[in-house]
Amino acid sequence: MGGGGQGNFESFLYLLDPGRKPLPFSGFFSVADNTGSCMPLDDGTTQSGAIEQVEFTNMAAPFRVHIVVSARLGAAMIPQKVLDERCSGQIPGLKIATVLLRYGFTFDGENVVADPNNPSTDPPRASYSTGAVP
Repeated sequence: MGGGGQGNFESFLYLLDPGRKPLPFSGFFSVADNTGSCMPLDDGTTQSGAIEQVEFTNMAAPFRVHIVVSARLGAAMIPQKVLDERCSGQIPGLKIATVLLRYGFTFDGENVVADPNNPSTDPPRASYSTGAVP
């Protein structure tokens, strides 16, 4: 799933059990992307984040499933001038280099538990490029 507005977008995964009342909503993984925004985040970075793939594998124990999420993350310090030029249409695009990371989770029939050695979801610092012709 995903949602957002004004150039900010969040991709997230959640567990939904339609058999429970009230209907619980339990998000267990998310990444943010603000490359469509004209403003950096509070820390001065612009972030690129996207979930690329989700794999489910049944485990030996009943009702247990291992979930592996592949996501691309990156963050760059982009000068405000470049963001302004992109937002005004003077440059055609903005691309932040990303790293493919994998995150594991186990669903035990009731809860989703993160694997202990998952990498951080803080995007690694990266370079950026624009669609501008030099």
